[in-house]
Amino acid sequence: MISPDRITQQLMPVIKLAHFFLNFDCLEGANFVGDRISSAFINIDKSQAHKLAPQHTHIWAYLELIFVLEANPKTSNQERMKSFTSFFSKLEFSVLCDLLPKMEAQSNSRHENSESRKNTFYDFCKALTDYDLRSPCIKKAVVDLICSYFRTGNAELLRSFLSNIVRAHVATKEKETPSSKTLLEEVISSPEILNLDLSSDLGEIFMEVLVDSQLTTMKKETSASANRLDDGSSLLSTNLSSCLRLAIASGNQGRMKSFALFFSKLESSILCDLLLKMEVQANSRHENSESRKKMFNELCKALSECDLSSPCIKKKTVVDLICSYFRTRNVELLRSFLSNIVRAHVASEENETPSMTLLEEVISSPEILNLDLSSDLGEIFMETLVDSRLTIMERETWASAHRYRSSLLTNLSSCIRLAIASGKNTRILDARRAMPIAYILEKLNVHQLTGTFTDLLENNSKRLKACPSYPTMISLIGNSLVSELKKNARDILPRRTLLRVLDIFIESGFASLTQSLIKQVCANEESGTRRHQEKYSLFAGLISTPPVWEILDPKSKLIIMKTCGSIIQNWIIDMSRSITEPAIEKLPELKEILNCIQFFFLVERNVLQNERTFDAPAFEPLMANLPVSLLMNLVLHLHQSEAGTIEKFPACLNFYRDTSRLFFTMKFVPLVKREEAIRLLNLLLWLEDEKSWQSFAISVSTAFPSTSTYIFLRLFLKNPVIKQALTDSSLAFAAFATIVDNCSLKSASLKEPPFSWHQSEAVVPNHLEVQAFLRSSQESMTYTKFTGIAEARHFAAYLMEESTNFSVSVSPSGAGKNSRCIITKTRKQNERDKDESFIRKGELELLVKLRERLGQEKLKTKRVTADEVSVIPPPKRCKREKM
Repeated sequence: MISPDRITQQLMPVIKLAHFFLNFDCLEGANFVGDRISSAFINIDKSQAHKLAPQHTHIWAYLELIFVLEANPKTSNQERMKSFTSFFSKLEFSVLCDLLPKMEAQSNSRHENSESRKNTFYDFCKALTDYDLRSPCIKKAVVDLICSYFRTGNAELLRSFLSNIVRAHVATKEKETPSSKTLLEEVISSPEILNLDLSSDLGEIFMEVLVDSQLTTMKKETSASANRLDDGSSLLSTNLSSCLRLAIASGNQGRMKSFALFFSKLESSILCDLLLKMEVQANSRHENSESRKKMFNELCKALSECDLSSPCIKKKTVVDLICSYFRTRNVELLRSFLSNIVRAHVASEENETPSMTLLEEVISSPEILNLDLSSDLGEIFMETLVDSRLTIMERETWASAHRYRSSLLTNLSSCIRLAIASGKNTRILDARRAMPIAYILEKLNVHQLTGTFTDLLENNSKRLKACPSYPTMISLIGNSLVSELKKNARDILPRRTLLRVLDIFIESGFASLTQSLIKQVCANEESGTRRHQEKYSLFAGLISTPPVWEILDPKSKLIIMKTCGSIIQNWIIDMSRSITEPAIEKLPELKEILNCIQFFFLVERNVLQNERTFDAPAFEPLMANLPVSLLMNLVLHLHQSEAGTIEKFPACLNFYRDTSRLFFTMKFVPLVKREEAIRLLNLLLWLEDEKSWQSFAISVSTAFPSTSTYIFLRLFLKNPVIKQALTDSSLAFAAFATIVDNCSLKSASLKEPPFSWHQSEAVVPNHLEVQAFLRSSQESMTYTKFTGIAEARHFAAYLMEESTNFSVSVSPSGAGKNSRCIITKTRKQNERDKDESFIRKGELELLVKLRERLGQEKLKTKRVTADEVSVIPPPKRCKREKM
């Protein structure tokens, strides 16, 4: 009934059976069950034990049963206890650790047979010391067990267990897995261990067995090859930091001295990382201990003597370390460390290292700018690092072609920012920095100087602007920029850069410097050789930027306006020359002419009172020489995009009206399509200029009976908006009446066109020979420019589909290069021309009737208005007149 299989599968019911016997004083039955379970546990193998492992409560219930049986002399059996102790070795380590708290509590209890409980707990702990501790999942259990050993005060078991941890650590290291922590490394970094009494005898055992072993291992690692050390340097730093914390907590001076000697063998990157970890640990209960201060000083001393030129050292680590010195306010250590950075920089310069040195990276760090550089510590930083860098840069600018020229600007901007931030509560710059900075600025070109401004704006600009010496530094850079522009008249400033620099000057309150810069920029632009459109873009941006333009003083604005007028004048001259001089033979593009006119409009919108800087008539020679098509596109585009400006400003209106009058006197009608015709009529209606309407009427009448003329006539007849405008506008009606009268008069003398093979309006793009044939009197032709019959057939189909202004029949034939098309004219086009002539005649008759009707309506309107005026009663006579 109680077989070994049943016990492993149903342990809890079997235990309950034993307790049942005990409750009814059946000691023999309870003893029998206990012996059967013990016998089963002696013969159980590890696989069966693992099945029981998840059932922690069952195992503990059996252990409680044993303690109950041992408490009674009639049921006591020491062999039963030994069998259970052997069962411990078959369980997993994690299961034993889960049982540990209860076992420890039982060993400390005052129950009967407590000695038996203590012996069981001892055997339990002894079983734990013999386990393989290389499993990655047992760290917490191991730490809990060590804490238990400390609580129970068992030195022998503690030493044995710690030795087992060391053996597991060595075995793991021999497999060369440096990327992951071993159990030993996990244990020494545990916060629970730091809370133990490490200055006690048990604590000394822990330090001796674990920490001293780890220190020995780390010493071996530093003696290994450089590559291996670099690969595991981060882990080494972490382990060393953990050991150092424990050594400080234990208070053993000999051990701390051993650590201090070890520092001199470490890489600079590890020392930096270690020092920062020590500062983080400063908030622990050992913060104010003398041991910690001593170890911190030893670390700093090692750092001041180590080689900082190593490529492994991280800029952020060094910057964090400098910030740490500022926080701890350790003047001597800061000076010593900064001096070491300077030595590393000099060594890198001598080796001609192409990348940024550690010094350059430190002074360009944003974190440094957030330090209190006006303090005593800040002055040490400025003296040691910044002044050293400025001295080196002075030599670089003196050299004719230095290889670090590109990085010099970055370093200069960094030094300028730090010089501004380090200033005391005064606008005066420290002469130790101001003089070398001024010297370097004198050697820079315009592009480099404006780059310095850009850096100042983009990096911590709000913080810098709050510094008292910020305006002084801006003045220093600004004067250098103006001087450089004077020396090199060809130097120009991009639009965005000029606006940003002016914004800085205005914001800093430098009126005279602002005027000087504007005056010099205007002088350089007026005589400069860059394209007029680029100059327009520059000044348009300047005038159209309210934050800059509205704050400028009138004198600066007048300088700008005069320069703009001069640029417009030169631009007009250059465009006129490109049209009139045969050697150039290049027409200006519509966009360029538009930009020039828009430049003029911009000046007019911002002209100062009684200070006109440009006269619109200067455009007249250019407009007169433009081709008709270009001028038409120009007036239409200006009407569409600049109507608001033209209406508002008299000079702009005069210019546009004169240009429109000029255009309507030209032979523009043949170029007009329906869309252009509608836009031109809208332009005339908006402009309301009598001379333009008159010229328009004459040009359209003169072009009659061309096809383009009928585009306008049909708009008068069929477009409701235009018809309404003829009623509303007397100028429009007068022009309409002139056109209809003249066309009607010419139409009376026109005869029906005689038959002719001439198809004069035929157009065949890319086939000029065919087009010439269609416009001639020749009746047929053979076209042979084909590579195959398929191409000939394709051309025949195309010619038939596109025959809008001509009519032909096409017959493809032949093969290969002998393919051809026989093209024969037909009478369809002549018939279409007759039909069109008939339609046009009918439309003209309708226009005459429209003209008569509108004329009569206008006459009737005038009469009604006159009658309304005549019925107004005469004024009453006074009494003297009545008498």
